[in-house]
Amino acid sequence: MHYTTAYGDQTDIGNGKAGMTFGSVAGRTYYEQAVGNKFELGEAPLPAGPAGQAAALYGTNIVMFGNA
Repeated sequence: MHYTTAYGDQTDIGNGKAGMTFGSVAGRTYYEQAVGNKFELGEAPLPAGPAGQAAALYGTNIVMFGNA
């Protein structure tokens, strides 16, 4: 297990220190920027377990104000 802070996972993917990370679509652009043209960036859903399929429900916060 490798823990990072301040978006270090994106840097680690880009420089080859990590081969896999969990994230949401909100960070896809940042991973692409970190990887550049060094290799093809892929993605896959979380694997299903005994309780069924799961989804990553985190990322950019979206807010709509009631008086907007």
